[in-house]
Amino acid sequence: MHFALLLAPPALAFLLGSLSFLLICAPLEMLLIVVLVKLIEEPGARQKFGDAYRDYQRRVPFFSLRCSCLAALFRRS
Repeated sequence: MHFALLLAPPALAFLLGSLSFLLICAPLEMLLIVVLVKLIEEPGARQKFGDAYRDYQRRVPFFSLRCSCLAALFRRS
């Protein structure tokens, strides 16, 4: 879901055909999404799931664009 949210602003920029939106607004929106996940979603998950979520955080990177991570993401779908 977060991967799709990150791709939505650049996709909208391409649909609108706006170079300024693609170069300025889309990266800012993408950054805003990452910040909101970190500041709002993660504390809620830590509170709800406790130590199990902290263990998950240690095993899984917060954000990764490595080919192996993306391949694993698309293999599961």
